[in-house]
Amino acid sequence: MKKFVLFCLLVTVTFGYADDTKISPELRGYNSAQPVQVIVQYAPGTQPGAQTNCSGLFGFLDCVVSDLLNILVSCLSSMASSPWWTVPVS
Repeated sequence: MKKFVLFCLLVTVTFGYADDTKISPELRGYNSAQPVQVIVQYAPGTQPGAQTNCSGLFGFLDCVVSDLLNILVSCLSSMASSPWWTVPVS
């Protein structure tokens, strides 16, 4: 029981002193249930999806699955544009 109380105390203190300096002053104090309109800007060359992280096991698996899906899509699109699968009308 003492460990649980200590854990709750640590969590409370941690959230109480959380750093919110990166949050815009206009957004501080907003309730998380309130919808807010924001503008997201990306630094040049960091478009979402342009860079992938293939480090670690899950990153590697993500890259392999992504590459396999890209190959499958390119094969299907090339097969759809070729006339070998069309049935001649008689």
